[in-house]
Amino acid sequence: VWQLKCRFRVTVASAGNGTASLVTEGDGWFDEGDRVTVRAMPAEGYGFGCWEGDTIPDHKFDDSLSFTMDAHPHALTATFRKFVYVSKTGDDGNGGTSWDDALATIPAALEKDETPYVLVGDGIYDVDSGIAVTNGATVSGLNDRGAIVRLATMPSAKTDAARCVFYLNHPGARLTNLAAIGGW
Repeated sequence: VWQLKCRFRVTVASAGNGTASLVTEGDGWFDEGDRVTVRAMPAEGYGFGCWEGDTIPDHKFDDSLSFTMDAHPHALTATFRKFVYVSKTGDDGNGGTSWDDALATIPAALEKDETPYVLVGDGIYDVDSGIAVTNGATVSGLNDRGAIVRLATMPSAKTDAARCVFYLNHPGARLTNLAAIGGW
């Protein structure tokens, strides 16, 4: 009598500046129903982008990803994005490569790289109109509500679109640790 047991492989790789690893102990082969965790760690100066490959769409932007093994193999690749720095003391003529070289505005940072990870220093940033995020960028304050983006002038139009502080026009666009006032 033959008794066969199917196991399925999870492979983890990284693309760019960082590492990805299988956190769950084992040799990478799992039974259906096993709980598997993978983790991405960006290199200095970079932020986690997303998981590509056989991932869970609702959690592809989580740097630590846990899932229940189903009846097929999974190949996951962690991607990473370069930090672009924004500070109240910055200048849009700078490169945005560090706090000492920070830009002054979020729109300037969004133009610096194809899909940047924009780090916004503490302070209030006034904008005259909404900021469109049309790529897969992440815009993040350093801590909860330390960076505030304020719509400086109340638009004459009373529509929802006119009062928007950020327009997220890409499925990968993310905002974290920011407060918006004067609009939404």
